[in-house]
Amino acid sequence: MARRLLLMAGGYGEPGALRRVLKVPQEDLAMMLALSRQTINQVLKQFETQGALKLGYAEIEITDVQKLRALADLNPATD
Repeated sequence: MARRLLLMAGGYGEPGALRRVLKVPQEDLAMMLALSRQTINQVLKQFETQGALKLGYAEIEITDVQKLRALADLNPATD
């Protein structure tokens, strides 16, 4: 999930562009990753607790890109 958020923040290939706020409902993220919305919510809350992001209504703000990248590297087998 961390990798997917980083891909979305990177603008899918725009060089040097990194959006800090992603306007994506958890339901849409769940469909992208073939997970339940509840599972998405649990993982996002863990990322928030670790200081990588902040959750808002239908948006995810990346507060620490390096931390999110580290979380993505922890689980290389998952998207």
